[in-house]
Amino acid sequence: MALYPNPNSGEQLFVNLAGIDRQQVALDVMASNGQRVRSFTLNVENNTINTVVDLQGLASGVYLVQVQTGSGVITERLVVQH
Repeated sequence: MALYPNPNSGEQLFVNLAGIDRQQVALDVMASNGQRVRSFTLNVENNTINTVVDLQGLASGVYLVQVQTGSGVITERLVVQH
């Protein structure tokens, strides 16, 4: 999974992920304490996610971005800096 820009200014996050065997997936942004702070349902086209999610309002800090696919969970670290 590719997340960019990372570090992020807390506005828009571009998400790219290939090889998905579902039509929709859940993307969750989790705070470092495990609390879900954002949740999105993303459509998959041609086994790929290529989308932008809105991060406005997130405080500076370290977050985990999780995507639940049919074959498991993919997690990447995201840094938000204002």
